[in-house]
Amino acid sequence: MSGQIYDNTPFEFKANLKALQIITSPVQMVQQFVYSKMSVDSRTIGLVSLLAEYIQYLNSMITNRNNLIDDFKAEKLTLDDKIFPSVYFGMSYAGGDSHEQYRDTVFGISSYTDTSLFCCCWLCRDLNEYGQRIASRFKTEVPEKIKPEISVTDYLKISYRISANLIIVTTLGYF
Repeated sequence: MSGQIYDNTPFEFKANLKALQIITSPVQMVQQFVYSKMSVDSRTIGLVSLLAEYIQYLNSMITNRNNLIDDFKAEKLTLDDKIFPSVYFGMSYAGGDSHEQYRDTVFGISSYTDTSLFCCCWLCRDLNEYGQRIASRFKTEVPEKIKPEISVTDYLKISYRISANLIIVTTLGYF
């Protein structure tokens, strides 16, 4: 039968046991700028707050993953250990026990990354619209040579792809 793996089938994989770097971003500077220097709507303010929060959650998940990797190494769980693949992938092992913390942490990293990117895409769209409104005010007041030019990127294509992934994950019951 196609797609079925039998119990006696050897499974080989190379585990990624490297530490991940914490995300450093200028979100606090963006927050300060949006809160104090811009006249934007509540959605933009909310997006900046959510982005900062999700980056904090993402960093927490990255720290959890790095700690689990350190625990794996300290307990000398290796690829030769029959339990390690089950712990790494969150599958059941001897006696029906399961260790899903690593799998859930990796899923959390994926989820918070997608959510952060989703917020960032919408925030960029809102800030671009704000920039366009400000630039349009100067059309008659500023000489042509020094008129501000606002870059345009279609972040919504990216955000729709990310939101589709979030909908699929939510439907599967991970949230």
